[in-house]
Amino acid sequence: MKTLFLLFSILTTCLLNAQDKTEQYFVIKVQGEIQRLKTGNLLNSGDEFNSNESLNFRTDYSRAAVISPGKGRFILASRSKSDNDSRANFLPPMNNLSSRAVIASTTDDILEYFSGEVLFLGPDSIKYDNSKLTLDQDNYFMVSFDSSGVERESMINASAGLICINKYALFKNQQPKTAKITFHSSLTKNQKSEFVPVFPDYDKLLGEVKLIITNSTQKPRTEVVSDIASYLNDFYGKISQNTVDNWLKRNMIF
Repeated sequence: MKTLFLLFSILTTCLLNAQDKTEQYFVIKVQGEIQRLKTGNLLNSGDEFNSNESLNFRTDYSRAAVISPGKGRFILASRSKSDNDSRANFLPPMNNLSSRAVIASTTDDILEYFSGEVLFLGPDSIKYDNSKLTLDQDNYFMVSFDSSGVERESMINASAGLICINKYALFKNQQPKTAKITFHSSLTKNQKSEFVPVFPDYDKLLGEVKLIITNSTQKPRTEVVSDIASYLNDFYGKISQNTVDNWLKRNMIF
C-alpha cells in the first residue's frame, strides 16, 4: 500500500510539474492593450514573455499573435471574466486562409472575396474559370472609392482566366478607408460588394514576419509560408498564400 501511495505521489508530482512547465514566447503583434502585471508595461511586438506570466487584457478586443520556437504560433487571449486566473489563454490560430484556394467560377465568388477586410501587399491575382465566367469589354469589374469628395474608379484587368490586382493601379497611391467592387454586365443588373482595403505599415510588417521566420527554423519553407499567410489573414485581411509566397521571395529573399 505504501509503495502504491509513493508511486501515486510521484506521478501526481510529475503531472503537476508538466502542467506548470513554462514556455518562452515572442510577441508578433498586439491588438488593443495587454499589460504585464509584474512591470506595468504594455506588451509590444518583439517582447519576450513567460507563458505563466500574469497579464491584464485592458480592452475587450485585446489579443496578440505570439510564437515559440518549440510550440509554434498562437493567439494570446484573455480568460473568461468568471475565471480568476490572470494568465492568458493560448488559442490555436484561426487559419482562415483565403477562399482563393479554389478557382472562381461565378461573379458571386469574386464579390464574396471582396467583402470584409482585404490586405493589399503587392501584385496579386485571382484565378477564374473562363469557361464559366466571361470577362470582357462588356462584362467587367470596377473598383471605386471616395477621395476628398470625388468618386474615383478603376477597372480590374482580366484575361485568360486571371484577374490582376495591382494596388497602385486601383488606388493611385491613395489609401481609402472603404471601397466598392461592382460587376458591370450588358446582360444582368450590376452587382456590388463593399470591402475595407488594408494597407499595412510596411516596416512593422517586415519585423513581424521576420519574427515568425526566425522562430520557425525547424519547419520546411512551405509550412512557414502557410503560417505567415494564416497570420496575415488573422490579423490584417484576406490574402492568398501565393501572393505571400511571391512577396517573401521578392522582399525578404525567403
